[in-house]
Amino acid sequence: MNRMPTLGLAALFAAAALGTVAAGEATTKITYVVGTPNFNVGYPFATLPVALGYFEDEALDVTVEPGQSSALALQLLTSGTAQIAVAQPTTGMSGRANGTTMVKGVYPIARRNANDLLVRCDSEVKTFRDMAGHKLGVATLGSGANAYTIARAAEEGIDPNSIELVNVGVGAPAAEALKSGVVDAYTTVTVFTAQLENAGYEFCLLPPSRSKDQMYGFMMFATDDYIAAHPDVIARVGRATAKATVFAQTNPEAAVRIFWSQYPEQAPKDPNDAKALADAVNILTAQLADMKADVLPADFAWGSQEASAWATMQDFLLTVGQIAAPLDVGVYFDDSQASAYVDFDPAEIERQAREWKP
Repeated sequence: MNRMPTLGLAALFAAAALGTVAAGEATTKITYVVGTPNFNVGYPFATLPVALGYFEDEALDVTVEPGQSSALALQLLTSGTAQIAVAQPTTGMSGRANGTTMVKGVYPIARRNANDLLVRCDSEVKTFRDMAGHKLGVATLGSGANAYTIARAAEEGIDPNSIELVNVGVGAPAAEALKSGVVDAYTTVTVFTAQLENAGYEFCLLPPSRSKDQMYGFMMFATDDYIAAHPDVIARVGRATAKATVFAQTNPEAAVRIFWSQYPEQAPKDPNDAKALADAVNILTAQLADMKADVLPADFAWGSQEASAWATMQDFLLTVGQIAAPLDVGVYFDDSQASAYVDFDPAEIERQAREWKP
C-alpha cells in the first residue's frame, strides 16, 4: 500500500488546480484536511478510504493532510486550498454565526461529544457538581476546555468561577499532575484517555454531560459554494467515509495494520508485538465509540444529520458566549447527500473486512 502524500501547510496554501479536473477527465482531484497536527490510528475515516481504494472507486484523487487545528483546517477550506475539512462543529458554527466562515457541515464523523473528565478513583469528586472549589487540569488555558467548563457548570447549576483551571498540558505531564493531586480532575478527549490507559495510568471517569450523545464531534465541512457546485463530490467522499466506518467497525485489528502500512514510522518494529497491537486497537476503538460505531449497525444511515443536534450545539455556544444570538440551525448544515452516502452494500464491506489479510 502507498503512504499518503505529504505536502505540508506552506505547500497546501500554494497548491493550485485542486478542484474538479477539466471536462472529460474521469477523476476529480481534491484536498481533504483534518484539524489535527498529525495522524494516528484514531483517524480511520480519513486514512482508510485512501488505503482501501474507496476514494479511487469513487473516481476521486484525494490528498489527505493534517490541518493542525479546527480553525486552520477551516481557513484552508475557505481559502480554496482544500475542498473538504474535518473540524470541530462548534468552530464552524461560531464562524458562521459571526459572518466570517461560510461553511456547512455535510457529514458528522463523530456522532457524540468526545470530552472526558478524569479523576483519581479515590477522589471525593464524584460528579461535575463536586468540582466547585476544586482544580481542573486543561491542556492549555485558551483551549476548548474553557468553554466546556462553562457549559458543564451551567448544566450543573454551579458557578464556573468556582473551578480553578490549571494548565497541565497533555499526555504524561497531565496524567502525573492528576495522579499527584496538583489538580483534582483533568478534561481531555476519548482518544487521549485511551492513550493514557495504554501508558498504564488508572483513572476513573466522571459521569458525562447530559448532552454528550446529543452533540456531534468531528464534522466534515465544505463551503456553501462548493456544496452547490459539486454535490456529487460531497456524495462520493461521504460514501467512501461510510464504507471505511463499516470496515473499521467490523475489523479494528485490520484497520490498525493497514494504518501501520501507510505510516510505517508509527508501526512497531516487531509487527507481532501483541501489546503494540492491543494499544493501537484501544485507541481506534475509542474513536469508533465517538463515531457511535460501537453501538450502531453496519446498515445505519452514516453521515445523516439531525437538526436537534445542531440546536444543542448552538445552545452550547450561546451559553459560553461564543455567539450572540441564535440562528435558524438550517444554516449550519447540509444533509442533501445523506442517502447517497449509504448507497452501497454494507454486507460486502463487512465481508471484505472479515476476510482481509495483511
